[in-house]
Amino acid sequence: MNSSMASGGSRAGPDYIAKTGSEGRARLKIQHRVFAPGTEMLLKMSAFRPDMRVLVIGSGCGDETIMIASLMDDDGHLVAVDKSIEQIEQARQAVKEASLEKKVTFINKTIEELTADDGQYDLILGRFVIPHLAEPKEAIIKLTALLKPGAVLASQEPIVSSCYSDPRSPALEKYLRLMLDFAKANLLDFDMAKTIPTMFASCGLVTDEQLWQPKVLGPDKSMVTMSAQECMPAILKYGLISLTESEQLIADIEKEVVNPENAVLFQCKNVLTVGRKPDLAPK
Repeated sequence: MNSSMASGGSRAGPDYIAKTGSEGRARLKIQHRVFAPGTEMLLKMSAFRPDMRVLVIGSGCGDETIMIASLMDDDGHLVAVDKSIEQIEQARQAVKEASLEKKVTFINKTIEELTADDGQYDLILGRFVIPHLAEPKEAIIKLTALLKPGAVLASQEPIVSSCYSDPRSPALEKYLRLMLDFAKANLLDFDMAKTIPTMFASCGLVTDEQLWQPKVLGPDKSMVTMSAQECMPAILKYGLISLTESEQLIADIEKEVVNPENAVLFQCKNVLTVGRKPDLAPK
């Protein structure tokens, strides 16, 4: 995920806040490293098996696709869907370099464009996708229809306001407020992860959830300034901050969070949600 799957159910619309493709590659690599343990927890919650047919929503740069495909046996197969052909080509190259191309198929579509002809799945998984969708409930309904009976829809989504640092960083807190204001201006909710289990249940899925928060030390803390640098052009567009103020804010985040060796970044809490589609026949 972490890709281009916002408007109309597909990310990388004109108001998608971060960079995608090669421009966002360095941040996405760190992001995957930080949040992959949560994805591993989500796979366990989903009762992942190596022979599954899996749909990954948003190919990203291929990191999550590779992670899951590497767990599959010869009977398993992964389909990664993304709106952005650039993202797909980058992910396809990464999969090839990992010698996993026989286990992975890429589809250049939005969620809305997926049909039963694209197949049905034992597991559909999305990471950092749902809060960027203009119509998340409709997307969940669509994805549920693509599940086999008894199969699982799984999501890993952040509560953006829950990110913090120790010692406290006023600059980081201001940046998070800007992110939430940007989301509001785009009729989105970057804290909506808290409502996803209820959304899953309203679509007829039997749900389970866990809350997980990664702690980030050392060089990987740079992900927060990389994120700020990528997101500021979109935030500036909405007049939420001036250019001079944004440059100072990024410098202050660097000074308060990234540079101090003793500073600890507590990244966004992740809501890990699994929803199992009921079997056709009662047991």
